[in-house]
Amino acid sequence: MPTRIGAFFDMDRTVVRMNTGPLYLAYAFRHGWLRKRHVALGAWWTLLYKLTVLDTEAAVRKASATMAGAEEGELAAFCERWVAEQVVPEISRSARRVLELHRRRGDALVLLTASSPYAAEPVARHLGMDHVLCTRPVVENGRLTGKAVEPPCIGAGKVTWAERLAAEQGIDLSQSSFYTDSIQDVPMLMRVGHPVIVNPDFRLRRIARKNGWRSERWQ
Repeated sequence: MPTRIGAFFDMDRTVVRMNTGPLYLAYAFRHGWLRKRHVALGAWWTLLYKLTVLDTEAAVRKASATMAGAEEGELAAFCERWVAEQVVPEISRSARRVLELHRRRGDALVLLTASSPYAAEPVARHLGMDHVLCTRPVVENGRLTGKAVEPPCIGAGKVTWAERLAAEQGIDLSQSSFYTDSIQDVPMLMRVGHPVIVNPDFRLRRIARKNGWRSERWQ
């Protein structure tokens, strides 16, 4: 298999200009998909995320548990509407430009995110991306079990899934790029040959300077 170059993109605060979590919480609550306690818990996690102290892997597992019993087809259709109404308008113009540059080069375009497939896949389809690596739920008989496929696509888990895709698609990670805003993505930034930090949090900015990584401000 001939070698390809990959362009990997985080979703929240990178491809999308904001964290989609609060958008989903408010939207799902208005439409009766979440209870007040779920919204309150999500708001707390959002605050911890902004402070860069959230244990994202634990939060994702707990969030998955809240969806136990949900019918997958209904959830996917609901999220399609949400993404079209609220997420697509927030896609970064800069991200669209950079994606197009990589597309013209013939690079494999990969959305690499901790989010669920019900958020990530509609975004990737809208942007014409080739692959989606995300945190996938375990589904049995058409319903979510409340568990996630291991490992969650977070931190070192992103590296695991990226390496699997690279092996399958002949992608050379040493020549590939990864764009992200979060310090939790340092393992993947270290894995690719061309790490790029986008609108970084203060801790990631400090690490980027130390490692000589390129930093960009996207809008």
